[in-house]
Amino acid sequence: MTEPRRILHTAGIAAALLAAIIAVMVGLVLPPGYDFRAYWLAAQHLLDGAPLYPGPGDRLGLSGEFRYAPLIAVPFLVFTPL
Repeated sequence: MTEPRRILHTAGIAAALLAAIIAVMVGLVLPPGYDFRAYWLAAQHLLDGAPLYPGPGDRLGLSGEFRYAPLIAVPFLVFTPL
């Protein structure tokens, strides 16, 4: 392996390791099921005919906030009886 490729390879491994450490740290801070609640609420809103997205005056970044395409909520309809 040439020297520039070795440096690039080492940098890639270091970046992957750093990303894994950050992902674990974020995972430890957020409560279990943080993302699932947003999908589950969106599916419930689909069934109820309620809006999927928060209104313009709502605070952003709340737990359960859904910011994805409506089609993403459809598979989670099976979890609505929970």
